[in-house]
Amino acid sequence: MHSNAAMHVLVIEDDADTRANLVELLELDGYRTTCVESFSAARNVDGWNGIDAVILDRRLPDGDAGELLPELLRFNPDCPIVVVTGYPDVDGAIEALRHGAYDYILKPISPDALRASLRRISERRTTIIELVHQRDFAESLIETAQAIVLVLDTQGRISRFNSFLSELTGTDLDYMRGKRWCEACVAAHHRELADDVFGSIVRGETVRNVEIDISSALNGPPIAISWSGKALDGAHITTGVLLVGHDLSELRRAQEQVVQSERLAAIGQMITGLAHESRNAFQRSQAALELLNIECDDRPSARHWIERIQRAQDHLHRLYEEVRSYAVPIRLDRRDLDPIEVLFETWRNLEITWHPKRLKLNFDGNNTNIILHADSHALERIFRNLLENAIAASEPGSEISVEFRVASLAKCPVAEFVITDSGSGLSDAARERAFEPFFTTKTQGTGLGLPITRRLVEAHGGRIDFAPSSVGARVVFALPLTAIPQRNSFSSGRWH
Repeated sequence: MHSNAAMHVLVIEDDADTRANLVELLELDGYRTTCVESFSAARNVDGWNGIDAVILDRRLPDGDAGELLPELLRFNPDCPIVVVTGYPDVDGAIEALRHGAYDYILKPISPDALRASLRRISERRTTIIELVHQRDFAESLIETAQAIVLVLDTQGRISRFNSFLSELTGTDLDYMRGKRWCEACVAAHHRELADDVFGSIVRGETVRNVEIDISSALNGPPIAISWSGKALDGAHITTGVLLVGHDLSELRRAQEQVVQSERLAAIGQMITGLAHESRNAFQRSQAALELLNIECDDRPSARHWIERIQRAQDHLHRLYEEVRSYAVPIRLDRRDLDPIEVLFETWRNLEITWHPKRLKLNFDGNNTNIILHADSHALERIFRNLLENAIAASEPGSEISVEFRVASLAKCPVAEFVITDSGSGLSDAARERAFEPFFTTKTQGTGLGLPITRRLVEAHGGRIDFAPSSVGARVVFALPLTAIPQRNSFSSGRWH
C-alpha cells in the first residue's frame, strides 16, 4: 500500500498548460508524477507496474480514450485510469466507463474533484488489502465448524459430513450419506475438475485452496468454495479422504460491492457536473420545439421533422435519466401488494411493444395468491426491464413464459419468478457479465437495465440471476414473502 507521498501518477496530456497545471497540483499534494504528451510515448514508459494511477486526456493526437483504455489496462490491469475531457457529453462518459475508466472529470479540472478521485483510489487500495487480509484470516480458520467438512471413502462416497453444508446449500443431510460427492455436491461444470482433485488426493497429494463450485438446493447460482484436502491413512493404506471447504461468497460480495461503490461514485460525480447544464439545455430545446410546432401548424412536412427531433430528444433524455437513476440511492416505499397483478399490469402497459410482434405471455402461477411487502413502483420496474428484454429477444409469433412458485432462500420463504424468452439465448460469457454496469449485447442502450434491476431486487432482500436454458434466456428472481400463500382464482394460463 502506497501513501500519498509514494503514489506514482502518470499524466497523459497533449496540452502543455494543462499538463503543467496537473503536475503542479499533484506534486503540491505529495504525489510523484511522470508526464507524456501522447499515447505512443506512454507505451515507452518504464516500470508500468509501479504506476498507481493514470490521468488520461480523452482525445490525444494519436487516439481517443475509447481506443486507448483497453491497451492501457493491458499494461497494468489493476491501475485506475481517470479520463479528463473538455466535452461534457453523457455518451462519451458512458463509453469511457464501459471501456474500463475508473473516473471521468471535466475540464477545466477542479482541484477538489481530482483530489477526491485520487483519495478514492487510495481508499480502494486500502479496502483491497483489508479484503485480502480477511480472506487469509478466513483460510486460517478453515478447520473450524464454519466450514464444510466431508469425509469420503476411496470411491468418493460421502461417509461423514457436518451441518454447515446443509446450512449453506439447503441440501437434506439424509440425502447426502452414501452419495458420491461429485454428484451430490459439485456443480455440473466443475465435476471433471473435482474428480481430478479427488484422484490426486487418493494418490497421496495434499491439495490446498482449489476452487470448485457446489450446487445449491435453493435454485440459486453455484456457490464458490475453496477446498483443501488430504488422504486419511490407516496402517499405511489410504482409507478415505478429508475435504474442508470454505465459502468464498462473502469475499466475492465484498469485492463486488467495492467495485459497485467505485462505479456509483464515478457516475454520481459525473452527473453532478452535467445535471444543471443538461437540464437547462433540455428545457430550452423543448420550449423551442413547442414554439416551432405552433409556427408550422399548417406545414405537415415540417411538423414531421419536428416530431423526429422530439423523439430524438426524448430518447436522449431517457438515457440521461437512466444513468442518473442508477447513481442515486434506492429508497423503497414498501406496502402490501399482489405481485401477480403488478406483472399483468406491466404486460398490458407494454402492449405497444409486444403487439406488433404478436407475442403471448404464458403464465404458470401454480394457483397461488401471495402478498409481498414491497415497493410497487420498484416491482413494476423489475418486471418492465425483464419483460422488455424478453420481448426484444423473442421471435415474432412466439411466447414469453413466466413461471411463479413459492420457494425457499436461506431458509426463508420467497416468491420466485422465472422469465424465459424465445430468442437465441445468451452465451456463457454474456451471462457472466450481464449484470455489470454499461455492459450490453444490444446496439443501443446504456447497459444499465439489468444492473438497475439487480439493485432493486437486492434492495428488497432478494436475489436475481440467469439460469441455464435450452431455449432463449432464462432469468430467475426471488423476493421475500411476508404472508403464508393462500389459494385463490389464479391458475395456469396464457395472457394475451
